[in-house]
Amino acid sequence: MAGFEGVFNFSQENISKETIHSFTKNNYRKVLSHQDKGVDIYVYSDEENIIDWIKQENNDYLVIFSGNVSNTSDLKRNLLKEEDNSELSITNLIGLAYRKWGVDCVKEFKGNYAFIIWDPKDKKILLVSDAFASLPIFFSLRGELLFFSTNINSLLKIKEIKKTLDNQSLAAFIQMENISYEDTFYKEIKCLPSFSALEVSHKDKGIKLVKKKFFLEAKAEEIFEPSKLRKLLETSIKNKITRNEKIGLLLSGGLDSSSIAVITKRLLNTERINTISFVFPDLGKSLREKCDETNFQNSISKAINSIHSPINGSEIDILYYTKLLVDLHGQPAYFPNSYIFFLANQKAKNQEIKQILTGAGGDSIISWGYENLREQFIKLKLFKFLMGVKKLASRRRIGRKNILKTLVFNDIIKPMVLYILIKISGHLIFTSNKKTLKRKFVYKTRILNYIYKAPKVLSTSYHKMVVNAPDHQNIHSLLKTISDYGNIRLISPFYDEDLACYSLSLSGEVKLKDGYERYALRKSLKGLVPDLNLYRQDKANVGISFLVNFHKQIDEIILELKDPHPYFKKIINLSKLGDYLDFFKNLKEKELLKNQEIASEIYCLYIINYWLNKQQNLTY
Repeated sequence: MAGFEGVFNFSQENISKETIHSFTKNNYRKVLSHQDKGVDIYVYSDEENIIDWIKQENNDYLVIFSGNVSNTSDLKRNLLKEEDNSELSITNLIGLAYRKWGVDCVKEFKGNYAFIIWDPKDKKILLVSDAFASLPIFFSLRGELLFFSTNINSLLKIKEIKKTLDNQSLAAFIQMENISYEDTFYKEIKCLPSFSALEVSHKDKGIKLVKKKFFLEAKAEEIFEPSKLRKLLETSIKNKITRNEKIGLLLSGGLDSSSIAVITKRLLNTERINTISFVFPDLGKSLREKCDETNFQNSISKAINSIHSPINGSEIDILYYTKLLVDLHGQPAYFPNSYIFFLANQKAKNQEIKQILTGAGGDSIISWGYENLREQFIKLKLFKFLMGVKKLASRRRIGRKNILKTLVFNDIIKPMVLYILIKISGHLIFTSNKKTLKRKFVYKTRILNYIYKAPKVLSTSYHKMVVNAPDHQNIHSLLKTISDYGNIRLISPFYDEDLACYSLSLSGEVKLKDGYERYALRKSLKGLVPDLNLYRQDKANVGISFLVNFHKQIDEIILELKDPHPYFKKIINLSKLGDYLDFFKNLKEKELLKNQEIASEIYCLYIINYWLNKQQNLTY
């Protein structure tokens, strides 16, 4: 999916030529300039998107649409009478849906899309995002001007939008607390949350905003049918790929990418798929063994007879790809393994591949199942709980004490204590305790407790929380950034409404069973995915390559942080940061994995300092 941007101007003043120029220099192919009663509209869009005026029952609607809706047949059955023309365009269906359901129309659409509706009769604008925000919509309301764009960088160029640093977003980023669906690093710019609608109406008294957020949830508990889950994943792939374009697959060898690989091969039948994997032959033996997946990758490549292309990930310029992502994304982005997607795009372009399938989101949508054990503990089904822990420990080949510590202390007791403390204090308490962040700044940026709810420990409620978490919206925004840069679509079939809702409807008993995490997915793919991949319990740590290469660039990092940005000095304890840098520099390669939290903190702060230094006209 490509992008669009523009402005609705309800004021009596003309949009500045400078602002119009900032839109036009992005080389959009489609342009709409429209003057209506009391509003001037400017829209700029890529060729593949739709800008359409539709007429329905004495009212004209402007629809700006990007993406793909997968349930048009269902929409037609719900919206049209039998005698009506069933060949209506997607924009006409959107208009009909808006007329019938209003803001709630967002619940009726499935797929990967974003759209905007202008209703001139009622002077209303509706911005809509799909269930996972596959295409982000950033917006800024400045007086009677509503700016919108699928790329935040476009809004940053507009002089009417003041740029003020959002310190709460900055603190949350450093503390690795992802707590907002809509906040950006700029107070004046927001992001439309996933599965939501924003209605902007202009009345005599000014502009009014009405936001409505929806959540994916189970319709009712269903009996597990392996064939149904497999069919849903197959349908998602079918809806998302373009059959007449060359397809590639980012293959890790894990359960998610292996599942995508075998199902895609079944759909394409005789066509050969290009698979792209990462190998790390030049890492030290002990670390290489923790991240090497060559056997698993070769197993799948052989099973589907793919054209396999391994990429050596041992020597990577981490800082180059970090800076590139921040520049393209327009704000700080924590994505240590972004180099994987950048390099995969580059390899795909060389092979004339137009779309790459990934297994992203599989471990969230198809749950690991640990919440089932936590529910058994909470409900005092202790025998069942202990037997489940025993089987899991046996399959994973790890100690039961480690599992108990994670499930009981880290996942239940610790969050509950935090929740009680927040209720008492009235503020969000950051738990990561980053010592490099000055306490005064931590206190200044504390957030009111209404956004932090009691921890979800029961199976269904926990899985629902994970599926609807803002993390998915953020990963889509980052993948969209990389996808646009390489001009290659990155497709994640696990992000599908029907698949997510079906997974939510399953009993916890089939999410973790007989010591197998993600039992439902394994059962569904039995006989298709090779046993080597299907029953593997370990998960390779590809972050090791990031650690090793980040460590190799420590002198460059120290040099850049030696004289940091003035605002960076105000919020960061430079003495503590200096201690961390010295400590990290002196680590041996085999010690890196045990100290990855320090590496992550340094990486976070490096990103912030780089971003601050790139800013112009930012108010602190």
